[in-house]
Amino acid sequence: MDEELRDYLRDRGFAPRVDAHVLLRLTQLWEGSVESLECGALDARCELLHALGTRRLLCEALLEAAAQERRTAEPRVRDADNRYRALTREDGGVYFKAIVGIEGYSSDKYWFFFRAPSKALPYP
Repeated sequence: MDEELRDYLRDRGFAPRVDAHVLLRLTQLWEGSVESLECGALDARCELLHALGTRRLLCEALLEAAAQERRTAEPRVRDADNRYRALTREDGGVYFKAIVGIEGYSSDKYWFFFRAPSKALPYP
């Protein structure tokens, strides 16, 4: 299990495994972040980075989850991902390299870090 995911579970009092509740919570957080970006309420780069950190945890959680739990979550995640893609453009990671170290991140697995908002977001 990914260390950051393990810390997330421990810090929030979850069992040290990914269950339906964990997937639901991470999915809801990702959906809410995308909705905030759509509405213009996600208005700073640090907020977007936090949202993408949640999406990274969700990516790891989907890998750890049981097949049935994954099948339940995946349509909602896919929908939120498609909405995020519509709000962003591919940039090869340029936008986030200056802010966080994404070296070593795979653009296949962590594709969301390799996209920039279509509308510029200010620093906080």
